Amino acid sequence: MLVKAVIVVGRYSFGHSPMRGANAIPALEAVANRPIIEHVIDAICAASVSAPIVVGESEALMAVRECVGDGVDGVGRPAYVTCEENPDMAATLRAVAPLVGDSPCLLQPADGLLGEPVASLVGSLSHGSPDLVLHVRDLTETVFGDEHHGTGVSVPGRSEPEVAVFGPGVLRRATDALRAREPGDLALVAERLAAAGGSVRFQLTEGWRRYDGDGADLLELNRIALDGLVPDVRPSLRRENRIEGRVLIHPSASARDSVIVGPTVIGPGARIENAYLGAYTSVGAGAHIAGAEIERSIISPGASVVHVGGRLVSSLVGRDARVFRDFSLPRAMRLWVGDGGEVALC
Repeated sequence: MLVKAVIVVGRYSFGHSPMRGANAIPALEAVANRPIIEHVIDAICAASVSAPIVVGESEALMAVRECVGDGVDGVGRPAYVTCEENPDMAATLRAVAPLVGDSPCLLQPADGLLGEPVASLVGSLSHGSPDLVLHVRDLTETVFGDEHHGTGVSVPGRSEPEVAVFGPGVLRRATDALRAREPGDLALVAERLAAAGGSVRFQLTEGWRRYDGDGADLLELNRIALDGLVPDVRPSLRRENRIEGRVLIHPSASARDSVIVGPTVIGPGARIENAYLGAYTSVGAGAHIAGAEIERSIISPGASVVHVGGRLVSSLVGRDARVFRDFSLPRAMRLWVGDGGEVALC
């Protein structure tokens, strides 16, 4: 039976993105020069899972649809399902249950990536597997269901589950086990299913990372995405620069007298001059880097980093931002740092 995929789109819990501004959607943040949700869909495609069901609030889905579109190469047309405003997981499952039907189902957030093929998650649907497998990043003691009547599921620990694999017919059974319009998260869904006699297993999943405004998480997602980079560099750029490893340079980008070490991606119209770009660096469309050293960083579209006098490491430079060295006197540091920003002076 074909596994169906449900991708859950949400907003920032604090309503602000350090890279995009207020009311942004984490799934649309760019890593490896593409929105996170596009990498999620690519991973689903590689696992031979059906066309995804993308679910979320109407405004969020409009933004995602504008970005992703109605056609996705290899997996067909996504189905967009609108939830009520500020939906919890229980409401989300109720909304997608009619489309999932009795099919097995993979459910994951649109703003998270796994450092291994999605097929490894789908593999937990083998014969004799539990009804529901909840993937977590760490484990802590808990019990679901009624342990006194033999329906409890004792787990040697858990964090809040974020990725779930439902067996055939289990998502429908799980929503039926919830009370009418009962709010809840995946943990409550597991509890209700276990109390109704279903089997639930928590599984430690390493390499999972999700973005909710923490810059370190965004950089880690950038690393995961770049690990799958397919290199493409035109021969003329190899003659004018020293290029090592897996590097992807858009045909409209230019680079001269630079050292570029992969995995690194350089977007359309970007200009690289007399620079060093180290591994796990993404340079967005129209960005300009000159006389600078950068590694393990995200340089957003339209940004410029020019003659900074030191190496930028593990850094996020927002859209159209300018980072430069001012040689005028008197010498001093001049910073424009927005709300929630962070500057490390070394």
